[in-house]
Amino acid sequence: MKIFCIIFFIIIFLFPACKTKEDKQNVVYPESPFRNEELNRSYHSSWVFQPGEYYLLSDTFIYQHPNSDSQKIGNINIHEKIIVIQDVHNQQRIDSTTSCWYEIKYNNIEGYIFGGNIAKETFICDIDGNGINDYFQYRISRAAANYHFDSRKDIIIYINNEKIIIGDRLSTEENEHGNRGYFYNFCSFEKINNEVIITLTGAGPISEEDYIFSINGSGSISFIAHTKKGRFFENGEWIEYE
Repeated sequence: MKIFCIIFFIIIFLFPACKTKEDKQNVVYPESPFRNEELNRSYHSSWVFQPGEYYLLSDTFIYQHPNSDSQKIGNINIHEKIIVIQDVHNQQRIDSTTSCWYEIKYNNIEGYIFGGNIAKETFICDIDGNGINDYFQYRISRAAANYHFDSRKDIIIYINNEKIIIGDRLSTEENEHGNRGYFYNFCSFEKINNEVIITLTGAGPISEEDYIFSINGSGSISFIAHTKKGRFFENGEWIEYE
């Protein structure tokens, strides 16, 4: 009788657990393009500074080694041009910004600076025609050293030498994603008349999703459009957008 009771309880308590595990294994998830390591690495390239020329978006020191406790061997002023040699991958958080450190060259100095001080892309124009250069820039504010795709980039603008951080201001009404917060992979700027058009491109290798804004010389931002192209997994099925 005792053996029978033991067998009975094993059946009662273990069988549902096994069934639950089996049910979870049978769940069908959409195929993700990011499971392909080659795609991962290719897509990840949009989140790092490739070797080449870049502009600074804030004053910074040059360090002898890639950390803020190292000896300072020089300094660079905002909007100066530098040459990035390589990403040295050691990630650090400074002033609420997380980024990797980069080996750089500035004039005759070679050393290291924090990636949060480097503009990923810089667009220079005189938006209001007063003879003063205005700078439209974006930076990586959460580094993607582990191929993390959902990283945020900040847009930082200087109009008449006044700094405007608009990353948190790029928010519109609720859409099918909820309050998006604007995670994106690429950003472009274009001057049209007395405005600069900002296009944020998100999603992945099989899809493209644009949020388009304009900003004028007074720093006022307007939402223009939200467009999609490619395949998106929505409400349990793949939807094709043209």
